[in-house]
Amino acid sequence: MGHGFEFLVKDSEVDVSETYIFQIQGHPTRYHLTPLLLLYGSEFCANFARVWRTVYGSSAYSPATSYAYFKRMVRFFLVVGEKGVMNPSSPEGRIHSCYSLFRGKLPETEDIEQCLANTFDALCDRNDFSFGSVTSTSSINSEIDTIKSVLGAFSRVGFAPKFTFSAGLPENKEARTPTLATLAREAGLFSTTRLGRLEAAEAFVRHNADLLMELRRCLCEEFQIERERFIRGKRLKEDPHLPDEEAIVSLLAEYNQSKGKIRQWFRNRLGINDDQYEGLVFKLVSAILHRGLKKVKTRKLATLMKSVGDPVWIQGHIQATSVALNAAFHILIIDSAFNSQPCKDLKINAISGRERRGRFELVTATSTKNRKNGPLNSKLNEVDAPLLDEGGWLPKKVGEQISAKRVFEQWLEMTSMLRSSPQIRKADSDRLWIYQRPSEPRVRSRLNSIDSEWWPAFLRRHKNNPLIGGLRITRMVIRRTALNRSAEMDDFALVMNQELGNHSDGIMPFFYLDRNGAKAVLEEMIRKFVDQWEAIALHGIPHAARVLGVLEQELYRRKLLGLEAGLEFAQIDRNSQRSSPPEGREIEELPLMDKNTRALRISDKSMSDLYLAKLGLERRAECMLSTNPSRFLRVWLPWMAIVEGYILKLQESRFWSAFERICREIDAKLSEGKTTVPCLW
Repeated sequence: MGHGFEFLVKDSEVDVSETYIFQIQGHPTRYHLTPLLLLYGSEFCANFARVWRTVYGSSAYSPATSYAYFKRMVRFFLVVGEKGVMNPSSPEGRIHSCYSLFRGKLPETEDIEQCLANTFDALCDRNDFSFGSVTSTSSINSEIDTIKSVLGAFSRVGFAPKFTFSAGLPENKEARTPTLATLAREAGLFSTTRLGRLEAAEAFVRHNADLLMELRRCLCEEFQIERERFIRGKRLKEDPHLPDEEAIVSLLAEYNQSKGKIRQWFRNRLGINDDQYEGLVFKLVSAILHRGLKKVKTRKLATLMKSVGDPVWIQGHIQATSVALNAAFHILIIDSAFNSQPCKDLKINAISGRERRGRFELVTATSTKNRKNGPLNSKLNEVDAPLLDEGGWLPKKVGEQISAKRVFEQWLEMTSMLRSSPQIRKADSDRLWIYQRPSEPRVRSRLNSIDSEWWPAFLRRHKNNPLIGGLRITRMVIRRTALNRSAEMDDFALVMNQELGNHSDGIMPFFYLDRNGAKAVLEEMIRKFVDQWEAIALHGIPHAARVLGVLEQELYRRKLLGLEAGLEFAQIDRNSQRSSPPEGREIEELPLMDKNTRALRISDKSMSDLYLAKLGLERRAECMLSTNPSRFLRVWLPWMAIVEGYILKLQESRFWSAFERICREIDAKLSEGKTTVPCLW
């Protein structure tokens, strides 16, 4: 085939009357074409398998990616074949006819393009389940992109015609990952209830920084403990008074159970103390694991090791453990804000030696996740986040904690013996993250366990921490928090003041918050807005304060604040004197609302309009909070507050059950495409 692959299952070895299965060397999963066998025939399956091996058996695609693409394409051809059988004159019918009677003739370009358009329509149709439960925007785009990509690859090797097709749904690219402050707020450990807009946003940034530093402190503490254990083991096993490994092996062969406890026997025989005995054990185990010494009987070695401690305890004295790897890995994640994969791909020469303004440069092969059909990024890290304009430049000093650079250097020292081990693969010798499991000689580099075992174990060890204990912290949470943390607090305060003054310069203040953080600030602003609006609307009504359950002074204070904020439009008394703006400040005078606009007359139509307005405003907020938050606050927040205020009042009234029913009916109509959410601009 020209690619050097050894196919484990030859086409002739498969009983095509019932099943069709092929394999690719190095891929753990078998590829089943059986669902397509009856629709397209064995010749199509043989050509499909040949093409798939050629394209996706190369090193450019991982086995997992290859199989994920394969499953989608089998489903695609299955749908095309079934539609083609039902309607032979359709584009799907002509494609099925070409492939099922495969004689080298390819389908027409127009048919492929129309088939892709029909496929996209089917994916977008909520009542069409031919492609399974593919409902989210990102899933639909991923499905059609995969199909288009594979057919494009097929066209390059002569299994499909060249075509042009483009389709996709607009996606909200705002990251939905929460920050540590949001997790703390959801857990009831952090609140901005009594803070204003500026104070709440600054509190989020500050609390994110505090939580991130606490998380880093816990990681540094664990790394330092492991480091001290390794230094102790190194000192003990290098004691010049200890015999060499050959002598230790001979003594161990001489020992048997009749001579008493093994620790005491060795101590008496060699005249050594407890520390020297531990050093002797560390020295022998290190020789076995790191240099391949094989002259020791397994049972006697187990007895010797057990006399000192468990395998994990011994491992910590001769090399880095999984606890140390987990700590070092996440310290680098925190300081660099890298995605997980680039950090996993770091090499031992990742520190370039370049420094600037108290930072050092970290270099990796790629800066972001490896994406399908995308070229590799440059060798220098340029993190794909607008808040990190310094990419792979990490701080040389982080308060009183150990720096990432020092962690990097100490990690190399703690794994140096593994890099010279005969058990390490040549391809792994320059990888930064390598490890052994306790008592296993094999040197590993795959970090699957960091997700499934080591990080969850770290969170369990710190579950009682007053700041981070119990929070559902993931690496994406850490990265999002690190991006929030990257803005200096002084610069952030300046930006906030610029936005409060409606200046055109500066980054938007809500850009520093995650989605939930911004919503928390908005919720508080809406609550205060509703209080002020209500106070103005009720001014002059007897006993209004008593009905609301607040003091007269508090109701009057809210009214004054509302008037200063420009809420005079809500006044019921049209003869009220309009307040003059504070000196040096211009306030746009909004026209007074007429009575019909100011009052919500309860009916099914008005409640339906109210709910649709709520959905439209929420959709606008999701879009603008990450693109132009200051305009959202100026233009749409008052309307959002008014709508939310009416809904809150409905919740306290006898109309709430009717409003809930109307909401359910609208949701059903939206899912069926019978109504739409109003578009606001």
